[in-house]
Amino acid sequence: ASYNYFLRNNDIKTANIIAKNYGLERIQQLKDYHKIPEAKFGIAESLADTGTIIMTEYKDDSAATFFRLALFLQPDFEEIKLLLANILMNQGDHEAANKLLKSISEKSSIHNLARLAIARNYEAMKQDAQAKQYYEKLAENETTRLDALINLADLKREAENYDDAIKYYTEALEVGMSDAKKANASLDEAYWAVYFARGVCYEKIGKWQQAEADLETALKLNPEQPDTLNYLGYSWIEMGKNVEQGIKMVTKAYELKPEDSHILDSVGWGWYKLGNYENSLKFLEAA
Repeated sequence: ASYNYFLRNNDIKTANIIAKNYGLERIQQLKDYHKIPEAKFGIAESLADTGTIIMTEYKDDSAATFFRLALFLQPDFEEIKLLLANILMNQGDHEAANKLLKSISEKSSIHNLARLAIARNYEAMKQDAQAKQYYEKLAENETTRLDALINLADLKREAENYDDAIKYYTEALEVGMSDAKKANASLDEAYWAVYFARGVCYEKIGKWQQAEADLETALKLNPEQPDTLNYLGYSWIEMGKNVEQGIKMVTKAYELKPEDSHILDSVGWGWYKLGNYENSLKFLEAA
C-alpha cells in the first residue's frame, strides 16, 4: 500500500526503497496489491477496514456485518474471508468457517494460513484424521512447517500417543533452532511451551531424565510460567527429591495462578509431605 502511495505521488525514490526492502523479484505483487478498479471495490475496502477496527474492540458480530458487506461487493477479498472465518471459529461454527476458508485461492498469499486454520477447525470438530492430513501437507511447506509440526505433536499427545508426539516436538525444536541460528539469535522464549509439552510426554512414558531436562529448559526460557513451575515442582515433591525447592516452585505457581485447582492441590500435597497438615488441609480443600 505504501509503495503504491509513493508511486502515485511520483516519489519514485521512496517507492524504490520500499521495493528493495520488500524484494525486487516481487515488484509485480507490489504493483498489483489491492488495486481499486471501480467504486464498489473502494467501498469494500472501507467496509473491511471499518470491520477490522471494530474487531479490535471485541465486537465480533458488528465486525462480521461489515466483513459480509465487503465480501458482497468484492467476493474474492481473501484477507476478509480469513478474518470472517476467525469470527466464525470463535463462535464455534467450524463448518461455516471451513467453507469460507476453502474458497481462498491457492494463488493467494494467505492460502497457507487458511489451510492451517482449516486443519484447526477439523481438530475442533474432533475430525482428527482430516486435521492430520492437512498438518502433514503443511509440514512440507517452509512457511507453515513449524506450526504444523507443533499441531501434529499436540494431536498425538492428546491421543496419548506420546512417542509420536515426542518425534514431532523434536522436529519442531530442530526447525526453531535452525531459524535462530540463521538469525544469529538464541531460541525464542515462546518455545517454552514446546519443551514443556515434550517434557510431559517423556514423563508419561517413564523417561524422567529427559522429562526433567525439558521442564528445566522450559523454565529457563520462561521462569514465570505457572504450569511449568507446578509440573516440575510437584514431580520433585512426589519423588521426595528437592522437596523444599519443589514447594517454593508450586507456591510461586500458586501466587501467579491462584484459581488453578491442580496448583492448589500441588501446594497442599507439598505441605502434607512436610508434615504441616493444617496448611495441607487448607489448600486441598480449596482445590
